[in-house]
Amino acid sequence: MVDGQIKKTKPPVDASAKRVFSTAWFALFICGAAILLGSFLMGWMKGVLTNAYPSLSGAGWLKWVIQFVVMYCMAIPAGIIVLRFIPKNAPVKKRLGAAQFFRLFLICFPVMYAGSLIGNILSFILSGGRMVNPVQDLISDPSPLRIVITVIAAPVFEELLFRKVLIDRVAVYGEGNAILFSAVAFGLFHGNVTQLCYAAGVGLVLAYVYVKSGKVIYTIAMHMALNFIGGVIAPWVLSLYNADTLSRIFEQHDFTALLPLIAIFAYLTATAGLVAAGIVMLVKQVRRVRFEPAPLELLPGTRIRTVYFISTGAALFYLYCAYRIITNLTG
Repeated sequence: MVDGQIKKTKPPVDASAKRVFSTAWFALFICGAAILLGSFLMGWMKGVLTNAYPSLSGAGWLKWVIQFVVMYCMAIPAGIIVLRFIPKNAPVKKRLGAAQFFRLFLICFPVMYAGSLIGNILSFILSGGRMVNPVQDLISDPSPLRIVITVIAAPVFEELLFRKVLIDRVAVYGEGNAILFSAVAFGLFHGNVTQLCYAAGVGLVLAYVYVKSGKVIYTIAMHMALNFIGGVIAPWVLSLYNADTLSRIFEQHDFTALLPLIAIFAYLTATAGLVAAGIVMLVKQVRRVRFEPAPLELLPGTRIRTVYFISTGAALFYLYCAYRIITNLTG
Protein backbone atom coordinates (compact mmCIF):
# COMPACT_ATOMS: atom_id res chain seq x y z
CA MET A 1 0.00 0.00 0.00
CA VAL A 2 1.51 3.33 -1.12
CA ASP A 3 -0.31 6.66 -0.37
CA GLY A 4 -3.59 4.81 0.06
CA GLN A 5 -3.21 3.00 -3.28
CA ILE A 6 -2.54 -0.66 -3.90
CA LYS A 7 0.89 -1.18 -5.39
CA LYS A 8 0.73 -3.04 -8.69
CA THR A 9 2.99 -6.06 -8.99
CA LYS A 10 3.71 -8.42 -11.84
CA PRO A 11 2.03 -11.82 -11.57
CA PRO A 12 4.45 -14.53 -10.48
CA VAL A 13 6.14 -16.65 -13.13
CA ASP A 14 5.08 -20.30 -13.16
CA ALA A 15 8.24 -22.13 -12.04
CA SER A 16 7.31 -25.43 -13.72
CA ALA A 17 6.56 -23.68 -17.01
CA LYS A 18 9.85 -21.82 -16.78
CA ARG A 19 11.71 -25.13 -16.41
CA VAL A 20 9.87 -26.68 -19.34
CA PHE A 21 10.57 -23.80 -21.73
CA SER A 22 14.16 -23.54 -20.55
CA THR A 23 14.61 -27.25 -21.30
CA ALA A 24 13.00 -26.77 -24.71
CA TRP A 25 15.38 -23.91 -25.55
CA PHE A 26 18.28 -26.00 -24.27
CA ALA A 27 17.25 -28.84 -26.58
CA LEU A 28 17.45 -26.44 -29.53
CA PHE A 29 20.83 -25.22 -28.29
CA ILE A 30 22.01 -28.84 -28.28
CA CYS A 31 20.85 -29.07 -31.90
CA GLY A 32 22.92 -26.01 -32.72
CA ALA A 33 25.96 -27.27 -30.85
CA ALA A 34 25.66 -30.57 -32.72
CA ILE A 35 25.58 -28.67 -36.02
CA LEU A 36 28.79 -26.80 -35.17
CA LEU A 37 30.57 -29.87 -33.83
CA GLY A 38 29.29 -32.12 -36.61
CA SER A 39 30.29 -29.62 -39.31
CA PHE A 40 33.81 -29.45 -37.85
CA LEU A 41 34.15 -33.23 -37.64
CA MET A 42 32.67 -33.87 -41.08
CA GLY A 43 34.82 -31.11 -42.58
CA TRP A 44 37.90 -32.77 -41.09
CA MET A 45 36.77 -36.15 -42.39
CA LYS A 46 36.17 -34.66 -45.84
CA GLY A 47 39.73 -33.33 -45.82
CA VAL A 48 41.08 -36.76 -44.92
CA LEU A 49 39.04 -38.44 -47.66
CA THR A 50 39.95 -35.94 -50.37
CA ASN A 51 43.63 -36.26 -49.48
CA ALA A 52 43.39 -40.03 -49.78
CA TYR A 53 41.11 -39.94 -52.83
CA PRO A 54 41.70 -36.66 -54.76
CA SER A 55 38.83 -37.44 -57.14
CA LEU A 56 36.39 -36.72 -54.29
CA SER A 57 37.45 -33.07 -54.10
CA GLY A 58 35.16 -32.24 -57.00
CA ALA A 59 32.30 -34.47 -55.94
CA GLY A 60 29.25 -32.24 -55.55
CA TRP A 61 27.27 -34.96 -53.80
CA LEU A 62 29.72 -35.09 -50.88
CA LYS A 63 28.60 -31.78 -49.34
CA TRP A 64 24.99 -32.98 -49.39
CA VAL A 65 25.92 -36.23 -47.68
CA ILE A 66 27.75 -34.19 -45.02
CA GLN A 67 24.75 -31.88 -44.56
CA PHE A 68 22.38 -34.82 -44.24
CA VAL A 69 24.57 -36.57 -41.66
CA VAL A 70 25.17 -33.42 -39.58
CA MET A 71 21.61 -32.08 -39.61
CA TYR A 72 19.41 -35.15 -39.78
CA CYS A 73 21.52 -37.88 -38.21
CA MET A 74 23.15 -35.80 -35.46
CA ALA A 75 21.61 -32.39 -34.69
CA ILE A 76 17.85 -32.91 -34.90
CA PRO A 77 17.90 -36.37 -33.24
CA ALA A 78 19.98 -34.88 -30.39
CA GLY A 79 17.38 -32.16 -29.85
CA ILE A 80 14.52 -34.65 -29.92
CA ILE A 81 16.25 -36.80 -27.30
CA VAL A 82 16.51 -33.82 -24.91
CA LEU A 83 12.90 -32.77 -25.55
CA ARG A 84 11.67 -36.23 -24.64
CA PHE A 85 12.61 -35.49 -21.01
CA ILE A 86 9.63 -33.09 -20.97
CA PRO A 87 6.23 -34.73 -20.38
CA LYS A 88 4.17 -35.10 -23.55
CA ASN A 89 0.68 -33.64 -23.88
CA ALA A 90 -0.16 -33.72 -27.59
CA PRO A 91 -3.05 -31.79 -29.18
CA VAL A 92 -6.21 -33.76 -29.89
CA LYS A 93 -6.14 -35.28 -33.37
CA LYS A 94 -8.75 -33.88 -35.75
CA ARG A 95 -9.31 -34.34 -39.44
CA LEU A 96 -8.47 -31.35 -41.62
CA GLY A 97 -10.69 -31.19 -44.69
CA ALA A 98 -9.16 -30.74 -48.14
CA ALA A 99 -10.68 -27.27 -48.54
CA GLN A 100 -9.39 -26.09 -45.15
CA PHE A 101 -5.97 -27.61 -45.88
CA PHE A 102 -5.78 -25.74 -49.19
CA ARG A 103 -6.91 -22.44 -47.62
CA LEU A 104 -4.22 -22.66 -44.96
CA PHE A 105 -1.66 -23.68 -47.56
CA LEU A 106 -2.48 -20.59 -49.63
CA ILE A 107 -1.84 -18.38 -46.60
CA CYS A 108 1.78 -19.56 -46.61
CA PHE A 109 2.48 -17.74 -49.89
CA PRO A 110 1.97 -14.09 -48.88
CA VAL A 111 3.59 -14.83 -45.52
CA MET A 112 6.58 -16.48 -47.21
CA TYR A 113 7.17 -13.80 -49.83
CA ALA A 114 6.62 -10.89 -47.44
CA GLY A 115 8.99 -12.49 -44.95
CA SER A 116 11.54 -13.11 -47.69
CA LEU A 117 11.40 -9.45 -48.76
CA ILE A 118 11.82 -8.22 -45.17
CA GLY A 119 14.67 -10.68 -44.57
CA ASN A 120 16.53 -9.61 -47.69
CA ILE A 121 16.18 -5.93 -46.81
CA LEU A 122 17.40 -6.50 -43.25
CA SER A 123 20.27 -8.65 -44.50
CA PHE A 124 21.26 -5.94 -46.99
CA ILE A 125 21.23 -3.25 -44.29
CA LEU A 126 22.97 -5.26 -41.56
CA SER A 127 25.67 -6.55 -43.90
CA GLY A 128 26.62 -3.03 -44.98
CA GLY A 129 25.06 -3.11 -48.41
CA ARG A 130 26.04 -6.62 -49.47
CA MET A 131 23.40 -9.10 -50.57
CA VAL A 132 23.90 -11.99 -48.16
CA ASN A 133 21.81 -15.02 -49.07
CA PRO A 134 23.45 -18.16 -47.65
CA VAL A 135 20.99 -20.46 -49.44
CA GLN A 136 21.33 -18.98 -52.93
CA ASP A 137 24.10 -21.35 -54.02
CA LEU A 138 22.30 -24.28 -52.45
CA ILE A 139 18.98 -23.83 -54.22
CA SER A 140 20.71 -23.38 -57.59
CA ASP A 141 22.60 -26.68 -57.23
CA PRO A 142 20.99 -29.23 -59.61
CA SER A 143 22.23 -32.23 -57.59
CA PRO A 144 19.51 -34.90 -57.10
CA LEU A 145 20.66 -35.24 -53.48
CA ARG A 146 19.94 -31.54 -52.94
CA ILE A 147 16.38 -32.06 -54.20
CA VAL A 148 15.85 -35.13 -52.00
CA ILE A 149 17.11 -33.32 -48.91
CA THR A 150 15.22 -30.08 -49.65
CA VAL A 151 11.89 -31.67 -50.58
CA ILE A 152 11.82 -34.79 -48.40
CA ALA A 153 14.38 -34.92 -45.58
CA ALA A 154 14.17 -31.29 -44.41
CA PRO A 155 10.34 -31.16 -44.18
CA VAL A 156 10.09 -34.52 -42.40
CA PHE A 157 12.79 -33.95 -39.80
CA GLU A 158 12.04 -30.25 -39.20
CA GLU A 159 8.32 -30.84 -38.78
CA LEU A 160 8.94 -33.70 -36.37
CA LEU A 161 11.17 -31.46 -34.23
CA PHE A 162 9.52 -28.02 -34.41
CA ARG A 163 5.89 -29.05 -34.69
CA LYS A 164 5.34 -32.61 -33.43
CA VAL A 165 7.86 -33.05 -30.59
CA LEU A 166 8.22 -29.40 -29.53
CA ILE A 167 4.53 -28.45 -29.53
CA ASP A 168 3.56 -31.72 -27.85
CA ARG A 169 5.68 -30.60 -24.89
CA VAL A 170 4.48 -26.99 -24.56
CA ALA A 171 0.87 -26.89 -25.84
CA VAL A 172 -0.32 -27.59 -22.30
CA TYR A 173 0.67 -23.99 -21.48
CA GLY A 174 -1.58 -22.51 -24.17
CA GLU A 175 -2.20 -23.06 -27.87
CA GLY A 176 -1.23 -19.51 -28.79
CA ASN A 177 1.96 -19.73 -26.72
CA ALA A 178 2.91 -23.03 -28.36
CA ILE A 179 2.30 -21.70 -31.89
CA LEU A 180 4.35 -18.54 -31.36
CA PHE A 181 7.13 -20.41 -29.56
CA SER A 182 7.42 -22.96 -32.37
CA ALA A 183 7.49 -20.23 -35.03
CA VAL A 184 10.10 -18.07 -33.26
CA ALA A 185 12.32 -21.08 -32.57
CA PHE A 186 11.98 -22.26 -36.19
CA GLY A 187 12.90 -18.85 -37.58
CA LEU A 188 15.90 -18.36 -35.30
CA PHE A 189 17.16 -21.88 -35.89
CA HIS A 190 17.87 -21.10 -39.55
CA GLY A 191 20.74 -18.95 -38.28
CA ASN A 192 20.60 -16.13 -40.83
CA VAL A 193 18.61 -12.93 -41.29
CA THR A 194 17.57 -13.77 -44.86
CA GLN A 195 15.58 -16.83 -43.84
CA LEU A 196 14.60 -15.79 -40.31
CA CYS A 197 11.50 -13.75 -41.16
CA TYR A 198 9.88 -16.03 -43.73
CA ALA A 199 10.73 -19.18 -41.77
CA ALA A 200 9.10 -17.71 -38.66
CA GLY A 201 6.08 -16.57 -40.67
CA VAL A 202 5.53 -19.90 -42.38
CA GLY A 203 6.28 -21.56 -39.03
CA LEU A 204 3.30 -19.71 -37.54
CA VAL A 205 0.98 -21.21 -40.15
CA LEU A 206 2.42 -24.71 -39.82
CA ALA A 207 2.27 -24.58 -36.02
CA TYR A 208 -1.36 -23.43 -36.20
CA VAL A 209 -2.17 -26.34 -38.52
CA TYR A 210 -0.55 -28.82 -36.14
CA VAL A 211 -2.16 -27.41 -32.99
CA LYS A 212 -5.61 -27.48 -34.58
CA SER A 213 -5.26 -30.90 -36.22
CA GLY A 214 -2.79 -32.77 -34.01
CA LYS A 215 -1.48 -34.47 -37.18
CA VAL A 216 2.05 -33.72 -38.31
CA ILE A 217 1.39 -35.33 -41.70
CA TYR A 218 -0.49 -32.16 -42.72
CA THR A 219 2.43 -29.87 -41.90
CA ILE A 220 4.93 -32.21 -43.55
CA ALA A 221 2.85 -32.16 -46.75
CA MET A 222 2.64 -28.35 -46.70
CA HIS A 223 6.35 -28.01 -45.98
CA MET A 224 7.24 -30.42 -48.81
CA ALA A 225 5.06 -28.54 -51.28
CA LEU A 226 6.52 -25.15 -50.30
CA ASN A 227 10.10 -26.42 -50.53
CA PHE A 228 9.38 -28.02 -53.90
CA ILE A 229 7.94 -24.78 -55.29
CA GLY A 230 10.55 -22.47 -53.77
CA GLY A 231 13.58 -24.77 -53.91
CA VAL A 232 13.03 -26.71 -57.15
CA ILE A 233 10.44 -25.10 -59.43
CA ALA A 234 11.48 -21.46 -58.90
CA PRO A 235 15.24 -21.96 -59.47
CA TRP A 236 14.57 -24.13 -62.53
CA VAL A 237 12.17 -21.64 -64.14
CA LEU A 238 14.41 -18.65 -63.45
CA SER A 239 17.45 -20.53 -64.78
CA LEU A 240 15.77 -20.72 -68.19
CA TYR A 241 16.67 -17.09 -68.79
CA ASN A 242 20.25 -16.11 -69.59
CA ALA A 243 22.13 -13.19 -71.08
CA ASP A 244 21.77 -14.51 -74.63
CA THR A 245 18.00 -14.88 -74.57
CA LEU A 246 17.12 -11.35 -75.77
CA SER A 247 19.87 -11.27 -78.39
CA ARG A 248 18.59 -14.56 -79.82
CA ILE A 249 15.12 -13.02 -80.19
CA PHE A 250 15.96 -9.54 -81.53
CA GLU A 251 19.24 -10.13 -83.37
CA GLN A 252 19.03 -13.74 -84.52
CA HIS A 253 15.21 -13.83 -84.80
CA ASP A 254 15.21 -17.13 -82.94
CA PHE A 255 11.71 -17.06 -81.50
CA THR A 256 12.16 -20.36 -79.72
CA ALA A 257 13.95 -18.21 -77.14
CA LEU A 258 10.53 -16.82 -76.28
CA LEU A 259 9.65 -20.09 -74.56
CA PRO A 260 11.80 -19.43 -71.46
CA LEU A 261 10.31 -15.94 -71.17
CA ILE A 262 6.79 -17.36 -71.46
CA ALA A 263 7.59 -19.93 -68.77
CA ILE A 264 8.98 -17.25 -66.46
CA PHE A 265 5.97 -15.00 -67.08
CA ALA A 266 3.59 -17.90 -66.37
CA TYR A 267 5.45 -18.72 -63.15
CA LEU A 268 5.42 -15.10 -61.94
CA THR A 269 1.72 -14.76 -62.83
CA ALA A 270 0.86 -17.96 -60.98
CA THR A 271 2.90 -16.81 -57.98
CA ALA A 272 1.13 -13.45 -57.93
CA GLY A 273 -2.20 -15.26 -58.05
CA LEU A 274 -1.25 -17.54 -55.17
CA VAL A 275 -0.10 -14.56 -53.10
CA ALA A 276 -3.31 -12.62 -53.80
CA ALA A 277 -5.47 -15.64 -52.95
CA GLY A 278 -3.41 -16.22 -49.83
CA ILE A 279 -3.99 -12.65 -48.65
CA VAL A 280 -7.74 -13.12 -49.02
CA MET A 281 -7.60 -16.41 -47.12
CA LEU A 282 -5.42 -14.82 -44.42
CA VAL A 283 -7.92 -12.02 -43.79
CA LYS A 284 -10.76 -14.54 -43.54
CA GLN A 285 -8.81 -16.99 -41.37
CA VAL A 286 -7.65 -14.37 -38.85
CA ARG A 287 -11.28 -13.67 -38.01
CA ARG A 288 -11.84 -17.35 -37.26
CA VAL A 289 -8.81 -17.94 -35.04
CA ARG A 290 -9.85 -19.20 -31.63
CA PHE A 291 -7.64 -20.85 -29.05
CA GLU A 292 -9.01 -23.45 -26.69
CA PRO A 293 -8.11 -22.93 -23.01
CA ALA A 294 -5.15 -25.10 -21.99
CA PRO A 295 -4.86 -27.04 -18.71
CA LEU A 296 -1.88 -24.93 -17.56
CA GLU A 297 -2.56 -21.72 -19.47
CA LEU A 298 0.04 -19.07 -18.58
CA LEU A 299 -1.22 -15.95 -16.86
CA PRO A 300 -1.31 -12.71 -18.85
CA GLY A 301 1.78 -10.70 -18.01
CA THR A 302 3.97 -13.77 -17.51
CA ARG A 303 3.96 -15.28 -20.98
CA ILE A 304 6.83 -13.35 -22.58
CA ARG A 305 9.05 -13.64 -19.48
CA THR A 306 8.31 -17.33 -18.96
CA VAL A 307 8.73 -18.44 -22.55
CA TYR A 308 11.46 -16.21 -23.98
CA PHE A 309 13.49 -14.87 -21.07
CA ILE A 310 14.76 -15.64 -17.55
CA SER A 311 16.10 -19.07 -18.49
CA THR A 312 19.53 -20.53 -19.07
CA GLY A 313 18.29 -22.56 -22.04
CA ALA A 314 17.01 -19.48 -23.85
CA ALA A 315 20.24 -17.56 -23.20
CA LEU A 316 22.37 -20.38 -24.63
CA PHE A 317 20.19 -20.73 -27.71
CA TYR A 318 20.23 -16.97 -28.34
CA LEU A 319 24.03 -16.96 -28.11
CA TYR A 320 24.20 -19.76 -30.67
CA CYS A 321 21.81 -17.91 -33.01
CA ALA A 322 23.74 -14.64 -32.61
CA TYR A 323 26.96 -16.43 -33.53
CA ARG A 324 25.39 -17.99 -36.64
CA ILE A 325 23.76 -14.73 -37.76
CA ILE A 326 26.89 -12.62 -37.27
CA THR A 327 29.00 -15.24 -39.06
CA ASN A 328 26.62 -15.23 -42.02
CA LEU A 329 26.53 -11.44 -42.21
CA THR A 330 30.28 -11.00 -42.02
CA GLY A 331 31.50 -14.17 -43.70
